[in-house]
Amino acid sequence: MSDPSYGPSAIATPANYVTMLRILVSPLLFAMISDNPSGWLVWALWTALALTDGVDGWIARRHGTTRSGAFLDPLADKVLVLGALFSL
Repeated sequence: MSDPSYGPSAIATPANYVTMLRILVSPLLFAMISDNPSGWLVWALWTALALTDGVDGWIARRHGTTRSGAFLDPLADKVLVLGALFSL
């Protein structure tokens, strides 16, 4: 089976799903940081969410980048980093 190729205007792509997952799970991280910022679960979730940035980039390069992904990925990065900062 060949890999699907997505056009530049596609929204529902595997890379975008990973990015949206990062955005949706980030509030859980913020709540955990507010409760216990030095807990190992906080660091584990932070690491997992940070790794998804590399995963979605790899998927996007493999299947083709999209305009929506070019918007969502930096947004997800800002949500994760700034949200964690303000949760401390």
